[in-house]
Amino acid sequence: MHTKEIRKLFLIVCLGCLFLCSCGLDEYYVIYPPACDNPHPYNQDDQMFYRFRTATITTLMSSQVLLKGTAIYYKIYPVSNESTMISDIEKIKTANTEFSSNGYSRITGTYKYQAVKFISGSNEVEYLSPTGSDIEWTMNLYSNLVRGDGTGPLKLIKAESASSVYDGMVEMPSATGDYYINAYAVTVGDVSLQSQYSQLAPLGVLKFTIQ
Repeated sequence: MHTKEIRKLFLIVCLGCLFLCSCGLDEYYVIYPPACDNPHPYNQDDQMFYRFRTATITTLMSSQVLLKGTAIYYKIYPVSNESTMISDIEKIKTANTEFSSNGYSRITGTYKYQAVKFISGSNEVEYLSPTGSDIEWTMNLYSNLVRGDGTGPLKLIKAESASSVYDGMVEMPSATGDYYINAYAVTVGDVSLQSQYSQLAPLGVLKFTIQ
C-alpha cells in the first residue's frame, strides 16, 4: 500500500472515531444564578426583607438556553424546629454546586420547598421577567400583614421604583407563634423545551410572628 493511501486511511479512521465519541457526549450549557451579596442569617431578627439581583439575558453563555426568568423558593419552619432548619440549610449548601441544578433538586425534592407566586393586579406570573440588564429587587415581608388564614404577602420592589411591582404569595401556617422563612432565588432557562435551573442564590432567613 502506498504512503498516500495509508495516510488517507489513517485520516478516515481518526475522523470516524472522533464522530463516534462526540455522539455520546452530553450537551453542555451554562445558566448563571441570581446574586445575593448578603444572605440574611437566621440569628438576626431585625430585618424583614431580602435583596438580590437577577441574572440577565446577556450573561448566558449558550445560545441554546432561552431565559424564562427568576423564581423564588421558600420553606417556613417553626422557631422550635430551628435545629432542623439549620441542618437542612447545610445539606442544601453542600448540594448547591456551581453551574448545577443539584441545589434546586434538593430543595424541591427532599425538602419540599415551594415557589412564591408573583401577582401583579389580577395577573399571576411564575417568574420575574428576564431583561438585558441585571435588576436589583427588594422583597419585603410585612409582619403586620401576616395572618393566620393560610396566605401572606411579600412585596417585591425594583430598586429604581418606589412602589410595589408584585405581591408575592406564600402559604402561611394557621397556628399562632414564631416562625422562620428560608428562601432561595434561582434562574430558570429553557433547553429543548425542558426547564433547567441554575445554582441557587441563598437569600437567608427572616423571622416573623403570627398573632
